[in-house]
Amino acid sequence: MYYYDGLAKQDSIIKLTLTPARENGQLSMQPSASPLENCIRTKWRDFSIDWNGSERLL
Repeated sequence: MYYYDGLAKQDSIIKLTLTPARENGQLSMQPSASPLENCIRTKWRDFSIDWNGSERLL
């Protein structure tokens, strides 16, 4: 998945890698997750999210 925030004057697109969790229910809505990660998990509930070295946003 690619993320770009034009309002934040982001320099480049951020590539996120989504990987299914081994067991259901492990990763859904985590308080320590960023709001963007929780938003992604509304669609892909039990997926891990790798920022591929980019700084976590939001």
